[in-house]
Amino acid sequence: MITVPALERMAGSVNVSLFRIAVESLDSSFLLMMIRLSVFVDTT
Repeated sequence: MITVPALERMAGSVNVSLFRIAVESLDSSFLLMMIRLSVFVDTT
């Protein structure tokens, strides 16, 4: 039987690894463009 904290720990580690993979695979210019876009949307 798997307890809820164990499931949360597993999901958390999977999310962190997926996030790292996404950040590493993303082009930095694309990331900068998205940040600028979000800032632009916030200011308007």
